[in-house]
Amino acid sequence: MSSSNIGIKITIIHLYLKSHYLILRHLYFKIFILFIIALMSSNIINAKEDYQKFTTGQSVATCKNVPHSDVTKIEKKDLLKDDFEGAHSVYPPSRGFGPVLVDLGLFINQLTKISPVDNSFKIEGYLDLIWCDPRLSFETADGDISKQYFLEESASIALNRIWWPAISITNAISKRTSENLELIINHDGTIEYRERFNAELSSNFDFFKFPFDSQKLKIEIASFAWNENFLRFHENNNLIGFNTNFEIEEWSTQSVHSEIRNIFDSNDNSSFSNFYLEIDVTRHAGFYLWKVIFPILIVVIISFSVFWMAGNILADRMFVSMTGLLTSVAYQFIISESLPRLSY
Repeated sequence: MSSSNIGIKITIIHLYLKSHYLILRHLYFKIFILFIIALMSSNIINAKEDYQKFTTGQSVATCKNVPHSDVTKIEKKDLLKDDFEGAHSVYPPSRGFGPVLVDLGLFINQLTKISPVDNSFKIEGYLDLIWCDPRLSFETADGDISKQYFLEESASIALNRIWWPAISITNAISKRTSENLELIINHDGTIEYRERFNAELSSNFDFFKFPFDSQKLKIEIASFAWNENFLRFHENNNLIGFNTNFEIEEWSTQSVHSEIRNIFDSNDNSSFSNFYLEIDVTRHAGFYLWKVIFPILIVVIISFSVFWMAGNILADRMFVSMTGLLTSVAYQFIISESLPRLSY
């Protein structure tokens, strides 16, 4: 067999293997992409299932469960009309029956970022509010829909034309962004408001035990308009929780705690009902152990080797000592980029 024939056969085998390699690589890439999509879809579905598990249960703030004045029910009010003149008021609905009871639920879907340097963190979650305003009740006949639904922009317009708790996240660094707005007005005057939101919040971090530290990320919600004489929050435990499926680099979520506090505001000379939610997170120390602490320990051990070196080789001993010193300083700069400027 001539060398030219052998060369042709080798070329054919090479092209055959190359074509199959490209096909297999393309196939593996498609399988990888499908796997990533399936994994992301699974997390989204699990997050929705977790949230739906919390959206069951009877609220204590419905018109059936709170005292209110008797209001003659009228026809459904079209809150979207430009000439709307509602039976609502700028005042809370339960005058003479104490402050309005507002059921509040907060479900944390994801911690998108924790920034120790800036003492801030970002969250994505669902906010639920339930309260009673009998002035918006309406008569229903057999077969009529007993609820009015407003979504997105319609919900925003309707919300501006009725009384609502006017809540804000008091420790937010910037205004939260809301989406998937949903406003439901029941025939008895019970109002349900839901939104999905993103927010960047401030928090006080304690780095005394860094990198083996745990932090408490706090979310504070209050009404910026109504003090405790007009509005009182109530924890809806069926709507409070967090998604157990999400993961964030460097941190793991341990638990969520919530409570209602009355906080005195010296500017208004009155107390406000505040909702507090704390997310306990723990840092994964592995990165700092293997990338920072362990290398520095090796450098320190090498630096101590000068004590076992011959006394007459001063230049070599100085070289080892200075190398260890400069390496430690370099690592100090690296660590300082991950922490705020602290006195400890």
